[in-house]
This record gives sequence, C-alpha cells and structure tokens, in this order.
Amino acid sequence: MTRPNATEILMTGPLMAYAADQLKARFTVHELWKAEDKAAFLREISDRVRGIAGGGHVRIDGALFDALPKVEMIANFGVGYDNVDAAEAGRRGLVVSNTPDVLTDEVADLAIGLLIATVRQLPQVDRYLREGKWLKAPYPLTTSLRKRKVIALSQPAKLLRWHEGLAWAGSLLVLVHAGVHFNAILGWLAVWAMLVNVGSGLTGKFLLARARRRMDAARLTLRERGLGEAELAERMYWDSMTFDAVRQWRVVHVPITLAFAVLATAHIVAIMLFWGWH
Repeated sequence: MTRPNATEILMTGPLMAYAADQLKARFTVHELWKAEDKAAFLREISDRVRGIAGGGHVRIDGALFDALPKVEMIANFGVGYDNVDAAEAGRRGLVVSNTPDVLTDEVADLAIGLLIATVRQLPQVDRYLREGKWLKAPYPLTTSLRKRKVIALSQPAKLLRWHEGLAWAGSLLVLVHAGVHFNAILGWLAVWAMLVNVGSGLTGKFLLARARRRMDAARLTLRERGLGEAELAERMYWDSMTFDAVRQWRVVHVPITLAFAVLATAHIVAIMLFWGWH
C-alpha cells in the first residue's frame, strides 16, 4: 500500500490485523512475504525503506540490513526478539524495539488455568463425561488448591521417613554426648531437647500413619468404582492428605530446629572459652 509522502517500512511477515491496520494507516507498508521474488522486491525498495516491522519467526539480520541500507529502526512485534540480530543492529547504530510485558498478565492467566485444571483434573473429567462413564458412577471428588504445597524433590512421605530416621540418630548422639558431660548443664539441656525431638518424631509418625490410612481408604473407594491401577496411581500420586501431614509436621519442626541451633552454638562457644587447650 502506497501513501503519498508517508515513511516507507517493510513488514517481514503477517501481523495481527489490528496492528497491521494501524501501520498501514500511518506508513507506506511493503509486505515482504507476499513477494514471489523477494530479492528483486528488496532491490526495488532498498533506497526508500527506513523501518522494519517484524514479527513471528522471520529472521532479521545483517543480510536484510545490507539489502536495506536506509533502515534506521527494527520494531519487533513480540515480547522476545530472538529473530532479530540485535548485536549486528547495534553495531550498525540501528534501534531495536519490542513489546515487553504485553503478555505478562495473559501468561499468568494461563498458568493459573493450567494449575486449576491439573488440581481439579478438568481434562480427566472431560473425558469421563464424553465417554458416558458418569451414567454408571459419579466422578470422584478432587482436592482443593488451598491444600496443595510444592515440594521440589522426591515424595513427601519419603522425605518424612528420612527426617524421622535422622531425628532418631541425632537423639542417640546427643544422649551419648550428655553422658560424657554428666555434670554439664548444657548437656542436660540437650537431653531435654532431644526428648522433645523424640516426641516430635512420634508426632510425625502418627501423622504419616493417619495420612496413609486415609489414602488407603480413598484408593479402596476409587477401586470399587472401577478405576484401573494406572488411573489409581495417577490420582493418588499427589494426595492432599500427604501434603496436610507435611504442613502440620513443619509447624512442629521449625521451633525444634531453632532450639537445637541455639544449643549447638552455645555448646561450641563454651568449648572455645573453657576447654583446656594444650
């Protein structure tokens, strides 16, 4: 499209209709992707084009800059500009722009949608409905996003079992240490702290056992509704009761950890000050 006295730009690929219409209302726009002989097309407009409107995956690099020596700016329609050789543009003194943050809210919306779809099992429910299974039995209730926590490594139950074993090992070590320093107040403080730790370990064990019983009951209910082992494993993998146990365990664990950190620090300082160094 040619507009009298309007600045001429090159559009490397199709853009959204709204954006393309705005450009055509203000500039003379040359549409590269419509040209059968692109090299000839570029030679024809090379001395007139002052800007490039990019978008999509069309590469904008030194070869295109050489073909358009009058270009002053590359405006890329997109958050990223991977398709633009920005380093080469910088060496030539060309301005490169993009549209940062234009999709930030939309990406956040999609992430929340995927999260809810995962927790509420919307794709599985859709298949269940389309296959007519709802006529035989209602789809099992799903869990709430409020009860979900993120654990980056391993399984929650495995992490708690490891922690329980380490707690018992630590209890034994500190009890032996207190026996060596029988008359030391600090050692007996550690003993009392270890007793609290043992109680905490038993609490964690109780929470795990309760969560396991609830998961077994839920698994039995789903099996009675005709679900196969593969689907059972998928549904029970991130069971909310395990996360509930982890959440309650952390309430007990944090103050105990702080208490032992203080005791260990005090013990080290006492050794440094009062030990008979030779």
